Amino acid sequence: MAHEAQDGYPAQEPRTAQPSVATLLRHMAEETERLVRSEVAVVKLELEENTRAIILDAIKTTVYSGIALLGLVSLLAFLVIGLAAVIAGRTGPLTAFWTSALIVGVVFTAAGGFMALRHARQMGKTPAHGRADATARPRLRYHREGGRGFHV
Repeated sequence: MAHEAQDGYPAQEPRTAQPSVATLLRHMAEETERLVRSEVAVVKLELEENTRAIILDAIKTTVYSGIALLGLVSLLAFLVIGLAAVIAGRTGPLTAFWTSALIVGVVFTAAGGFMALRHARQMGKTPAHGRADATARPRLRYHREGGRGFHV
């Protein structure tokens, strides 16, 4: 029940003390610090994801280029063996060697070149940053909560 003042009107609730400007500024500084720390944590996570994606792309490119290089070595063997057969003026048993070197060289060069080209096209279409943006908000919430109760 409301208490009545002496003049017959209901008494007003006592006002709560408002925080001082210094307290408000201190609170604002703490919140700003927490926000900056959270943003720095999110940027670190995004950099880690981008670095992993770049390293994975570099590994794939190296492997595919290595496969193509094996094909080029086989093509070089084909040229050397074929040139030797032409210089010797005979085709005998060397024909099998240069034909097999040609087949292996073409297969490896084509397969490695195709995979490297396909991977190079995919690298431009799926940037790592796009994957990081999709997870940035949940991670930011995780860091704002001090790493408690929310797992990504």
